[in-house]
Amino acid sequence: ASSALAILAVCCQGKYKISGKSDWIEPLNLYTLIVAEPSERKSAVISSMVRPLNEYEEFYNTSNAALFQENKIARNILKGQERIIEDRAIKGKATKEEIQDIAKRVSEFKEINPIKLYVDDITTEKLIKVLKDNNSKAAIISSEGGLFDIMSGMYSKTVNIDVFLKSYSGDTLRVDRIGRDSEAINNPALTILLTVQPTVVRNVMQNAMFKGRGLTARFLYSCPTSSIGSRIYRSKCVSEESYENYKKAIFSLLQDEQENPV
Repeated sequence: ASSALAILAVCCQGKYKISGKSDWIEPLNLYTLIVAEPSERKSAVISSMVRPLNEYEEFYNTSNAALFQENKIARNILKGQERIIEDRAIKGKATKEEIQDIAKRVSEFKEINPIKLYVDDITTEKLIKVLKDNNSKAAIISSEGGLFDIMSGMYSKTVNIDVFLKSYSGDTLRVDRIGRDSEAINNPALTILLTVQPTVVRNVMQNAMFKGRGLTARFLYSCPTSSIGSRIYRSKCVSEESYENYKKAIFSLLQDEQENPV
């Protein structure tokens, strides 16, 4: 049930908001943390719940493959025309109108990329790029707690959790780094679904920076009752009808915005 809430958040984030009153608006993304011991079938549950997301990604990207390629070719042609105008301008042969025209076309060009509904193992820097490339939306879904190691500085001595803090509440994210283009992401929406062992949660709760900056308070925690030792082998499987209804609901929510990629 907790993972279902997170999957629904992936479908709805960035599209809808909750208005408690006129000056109180909340986004629909969600940070969910499911805590369970080893052998509780955490991976199996996550795999079942994300299956419609994987199927929709494949369906959407395959159906629009020609459109993506056409957009890529148009971008390459535009870049080639831009280089030609630049060379002519350097030689003093380009008119002001030509320069203005190519500048306008380049600035107005919109790239159309295949959708990526969620990621797993990712650095904070890469997450910022994913948000930018996916209309300010992203999701992290994993059956492990490695994300907290990344937040703690596994790949960098400089720990930066701002992207996780701001993407929870939709605060504008501005990134300026030497050697990189400045990036500004308005209304970022990030959903997180993790299943972790109790030891991971203990370490997270003991992290003074996570607690002090409010990261731990952003998660919805779920501690399901253990089923180890009490499982019944001859139990009913999830019916195909139940799965198809679940898949249909997920597809419908995703298509609210993705039906027309332009």
